[in-house]
Amino acid sequence: RLASHCGSDRIYMSGYSSCGYAALYTALTSTCHGYLGFSQPIDLRGDSPLDPPLYFTQDVRAAVDPGLLIDLKPLLQLADPAVRRTFIYGERNAHDTMRARHIADIAHLEVVAMPDAAHSTVEDIGARDELLSMFARLIAD
Repeated sequence: RLASHCGSDRIYMSGYSSCGYAALYTALTSTCHGYLGFSQPIDLRGDSPLDPPLYFTQDVRAAVDPGLLIDLKPLLQLADPAVRRTFIYGERNAHDTMRARHIADIAHLEVVAMPDAAHSTVEDIGARDELLSMFARLIAD
């Protein structure tokens, strides 16, 4: 409704680190024309084989509706393949690498490894002055 109210006909979302889960969940469950994620979790189930984010403690988990703590991979698999979705991760971070590998087999996703980066991929991309071009590519038709 907000986009419509503002006269916007296209919605793009992005997320980094812990916030990436909420951004991706929103992008997959609402109107979204493209997604760009950086170093983010994909699966927050309590029994997930993937580690939760560092600050996603048991106290934080207890405060979140359990119905929202899911593996987003099945939603990604069913998502419209025409929508551009790109995930960037740093190979020097074992947790982010495992999360990226979890979704890397989905053909309509672009999963990009940064070999010399750790978790702070956005910082590294910004230092190389490449962040704006990534968003420009996201919204290009």
